[in-house]
Amino acid sequence: MGDISTFVNIEQQWNGAAQKTIFCGNNCRHTTTTSGITLNGKNQISFGAITIDVGGSTDDIIALTASWYRCLTANVPIPYCTTGFSTYEWDMVFNTAENNIGNADGHSSVLDFLVTGLHEFGHVMGMPDYYSSSCCSTSIMCGRIGAGDISKRTIDSGTRQCVAGLYATASAPAQAPAPPQQWNIGSSSRLFSFLDMI
Repeated sequence: MGDISTFVNIEQQWNGAAQKTIFCGNNCRHTTTTSGITLNGKNQISFGAITIDVGGSTDDIIALTASWYRCLTANVPIPYCTTGFSTYEWDMVFNTAENNIGNADGHSSVLDFLVTGLHEFGHVMGMPDYYSSSCCSTSIMCGRIGAGDISKRTIDSGTRQCVAGLYATASAPAQAPAPPQQWNIGSSSRLFSFLDMI
């Protein structure tokens, strides 16, 4: 689970959907002893327990992504930003303490890592969770996943179209949609996204 080739696959799929290089694959890997959700200038992927307060139990949370956004105009607080936003940092935690996450090929009790990773990186790209039955039948951004589900190991065409539209006019740094106002924290904004188990 979670080997470099899986992450490169995920990054390449999202780069293809955006029609530009957002993630750099093997060219920018580094390791860190820091884990969890921490605003520290590093994008982090961790495996283990979710140790931040999410307002309730973490039993059904398969993974959590926190993204911090900043206004493209320096020193402008999020509520007053009119020039667009960029993702400043993101951190991801795969809740392996409470879930069996791995390769679900032939394993009906395993939550597929590739499907989970694609979904979480979708949040980094600025995509929301979807919960309607029509979207959840095909979209990688469905906010729920079932054990053994390997049907969403590639980004669906609807999500590809949305991402291509988001990044069509964005210049470096890549722009993300505006974060909701309720997550304003000074001049940056943090947004949590959960993937739940069904």
